[in-house]
Amino acid sequence: MLTYYKRSLVFALFFIVHIQLLYGQKGEIYRINTGQKINEALPMEVKYRYETFQTGTVLFYNGKTSTGKLNYNILLGDMQFVDRSRDTLSLANRETIKHVKINNDLFFYDEKHGYMEVVEEYPSVKLAVHQQFVPIAREKSGGFGQSTGTSAVREYGSVNSGSGGINQLEMKGDVLVTQKANYLLIDKNQRARRANRSGILRAFSKGKKRNQYLSERS
Repeated sequence: MLTYYKRSLVFALFFIVHIQLLYGQKGEIYRINTGQKINEALPMEVKYRYETFQTGTVLFYNGKTSTGKLNYNILLGDMQFVDRSRDTLSLANRETIKHVKINNDLFFYDEKHGYMEVVEEYPSVKLAVHQQFVPIAREKSGGFGQSTGTSAVREYGSVNSGSGGINQLEMKGDVLVTQKANYLLIDKNQRARRANRSGILRAFSKGKKRNQYLSERS
């Protein structure tokens, strides 16, 4: 019979592999040419979670709700809405938001990890994903500001917002960007931890509950 520690390790590894198999697809790579603005280079269906703004509801910690046309801007890492003037704005005072529901999709906000969409629910935790764009390489620029198309380097100029969005890219050559998915566990107190071995063991650290959960899966 496996010891408690070994069973914990086996479950943690199984859980991580399960996440990678289900949700670990690599994102498509997009090229931002020299002089292009990244916000203008990427199409709507790539920048946003939904192709069009959808009816959604924001629930605040004080119990109040607000309904409108919402969409998650992956590029900026912001939840956005369309106001009466048909302008696109980002939700303010994110720390006051308990959750956002768009169609049947549920989003939570965490100061460290940004907006997280719930993809699976378990007895005591939720598995969520935070999507963001990240620069992965920059091609050196040649004469007259043209990209050489060779010597892709891992150094790039970028400024990331606290929500994980790309606010600015210093364009000194073509930049390659891709979507990155970070998986997290949200407990009943709405605390988010990365879905790695340490996060899993901490999420199930309630003595008998963790023993029961691990025993059922050993």
